[in-house]
Amino acid sequence: MNIYGVDISSYQNSDVVEKIAEGGKAEFIITRATIGSYTKDKKINLFIPEIQKTKLKNSHYVASYAKDPWEAEQEADFICDVLESYNDKIEMPIFFDWEYFSADYIKENFGIIATPSLVQSMALAFCKRIWQRGYQAGVYLNKDYWDRFYTDKFFAQNPDIYIWYARPGYSKPDKPCYLWQYASENGADFGYNGVIDKDILIGEFIEEVEPMQPLCPYPCRMKIGFATSGDIKFLTSKLSSLQIPYTTDNGYIITGYMTKGDQCYMMLDCNKLGIPYEEYTEDDPDEDENSNSPLPPTDNSGSDEDTPSDNSGSEEDGNSDTPLPPTDNSGSDEDTPSDNSGSEEDGNSDTPLPPTDNSGSGEDISTDNNGSDSETPKDEITSPEIPEKIPNSDESNVLLYQLYKKFIKYMKGLLIKK
Repeated sequence: MNIYGVDISSYQNSDVVEKIAEGGKAEFIITRATIGSYTKDKKINLFIPEIQKTKLKNSHYVASYAKDPWEAEQEADFICDVLESYNDKIEMPIFFDWEYFSADYIKENFGIIATPSLVQSMALAFCKRIWQRGYQAGVYLNKDYWDRFYTDKFFAQNPDIYIWYARPGYSKPDKPCYLWQYASENGADFGYNGVIDKDILIGEFIEEVEPMQPLCPYPCRMKIGFATSGDIKFLTSKLSSLQIPYTTDNGYIITGYMTKGDQCYMMLDCNKLGIPYEEYTEDDPDEDENSNSPLPPTDNSGSDEDTPSDNSGSEEDGNSDTPLPPTDNSGSDEDTPSDNSGSEEDGNSDTPLPPTDNSGSGEDISTDNNGSDSETPKDEITSPEIPEKIPNSDESNVLLYQLYKKFIKYMKGLLIKK
């Protein structure tokens, strides 16, 4: 028995959720929650509360304008922040929708031509960040993008990525997928009188997901195991992709220091495989100056450590070429679906307009400046102590930490001489 649903955006009428719920055919709704890395769909404030009043399962996607993996990560963080602000239930994966409008945008504005390596790296960056935030992740694509950019090999190497496959006009999907977008047409059979995208769930609903909590609220090392040789090979490949050093010994993996996000990412796989894990505290390498083991990441976001923080997130940094988000211009043609001629394979008729440059208006741009502009006063060094744990951080800055340790050791020597 098929499980039917629809996906919607601001192109649909404001009463679409109510009509779909009353129609009774759909069991889930997927909404376009965000556009790029700092713009919400202008009807999401209406859609999510309405969905929460129904029995419909739900999920969301981002209409991506990313031009590199870093921007894809920012889009992942933004959609998670938006959904968590509504205390929303997440009962299906969060999807990355990078398609024709995305490729056109980066080509026209930055001269960047989409390639398989670029698209795959952005999709992976997005999904990894979603996993690190504790949710399931997937990608939206059609047959053309599958063949040209993603390929069978990519999905075989990344089986944790859920596939939302747009293949309208066929009796069944010709590629393995979790979700199949089978039509974009009038939704009268769903109770909605207007054009809407229609989907069938091939897989199963996932359990309601709460954000995963890291093993430690600070960067730490993990001991994973006992695990079979096959599971060790799988897990160490994940660690290598995250550029985290590790050692293996008799069925156990000892990792280098891991940020909170990377802890969640590895815990997700361990939980799936039923492999135990715990914080590893023995033989802490940063007590040995000659150790080649990784030092823990430091927190430079407004902490009161003696090492000055790196405020590279100013307006003058290299992020100045990040595309501005589409603005919410009431009366603009965003409410009118654009003509996607030549894109028959792509059932996503609600292609968002490209971001516009509102350089004189910062209303839609929300910049997250961790830490204040003023420098935290340094404590008098009368009895310096090395903290047991490095403060919370999701950034790795080994060099500053090494300098910090050497500074503390030097100051201790001065006090001893006195």
